[in-house]
Amino acid sequence: MWAKKNEVESVALPKIGSGLGKLSWHDQVKPLLVEHLTPSITRFVVYETFLNEFEGLEDA
Repeated sequence: MWAKKNEVESVALPKIGSGLGKLSWHDQVKPLLVEHLTPSITRFVVYETFLNEFEGLEDA
């Protein structure tokens, strides 16, 4: 894996592979990520909820 080879300590990524791709995050995508990324020495953080810090500012 590229992250292991390059000694990357952690990687943060958004919830990917679902939504527009029509895959189920909880039933299809997340289990695959857990299965394949858990054994890695690199720590993977997946942000399942995203809130744009600027949302709602137009109302202020």
